[in-house]
This record gives sequence, C-alpha cells and structure tokens, in this order.
Amino acid sequence: MQRKLEYFVLQYAPNALTDECINLGLVVLDPSLPETGFCVVRFAENWGKRVQFIDPEADLEILSASVLEFERRLCNPEQRAEMLQIMEDSFSNSIRVSSRKLCFYENVASAIEILATRNLQVSVAQDA
Repeated sequence: MQRKLEYFVLQYAPNALTDECINLGLVVLDPSLPETGFCVVRFAENWGKRVQFIDPEADLEILSASVLEFERRLCNPEQRAEMLQIMEDSFSNSIRVSSRKLCFYENVASAIEILATRNLQVSVAQDA
C-alpha cells in the first residue's frame, strides 16, 4: 500500500534578483501529522563548497550555524510548527524554501534516499 510523504528543499540564493540557487537541504515530513509526526532533515554533504563556488563572499560560519539550528528545531516536535512557520513566512533572501511537494512510497527509507539523491546530489562535473 502506498503512503504519502511531503517534502521541500532549502536553497541558498546569493542574489535575490536572480533565480540562481543551490539546494542545501531536504526536509521530509509526514503530511498527516506535519507538526508532530516524523521529520527527516538532510543536508548536502558538500553544501559549503557549493555555496562558495557561487558566492565566494558567503559567510559559511553563519550559514553553518543556521543549518544546525534548522535541523535541531525541525527534528524537535515541540519546535517544528514554529520553525516551519518562520521558514515559510520569513525566508526569501539568501535562504529560500521551495514549495511543498508530495511523493508516494511503499518504503519510507528508500523514498527519502531517492529524494535526497534527486535534490541534493550534483554530477561530478558540476561539483568539481
């Protein structure tokens, strides 16, 4: 039996006037209980390198602290609803949140791996 997952992508956009961005992270939620059900947060292993490639002036220390804070608050059911609201209402400058999307799965672990591969990995040529 197939079940649903909801996910969105966290993106870094160095210039609010252009559409150029890179995917930093993936957030996967149970759509039936988005604020209290399971939540998985994954960040691209090489996100710092990718950010510096498109924005050599980026403050990786602040971005790293933000990434840790996002993960900590999203994985805590008591803080998740507030963090989701902040992300959806306030993020628009250098860190953006994609629209939420649904996917259907039979095995949640496999579905998360597929979503992470599709949204967080780049080819060797792009990542060189």
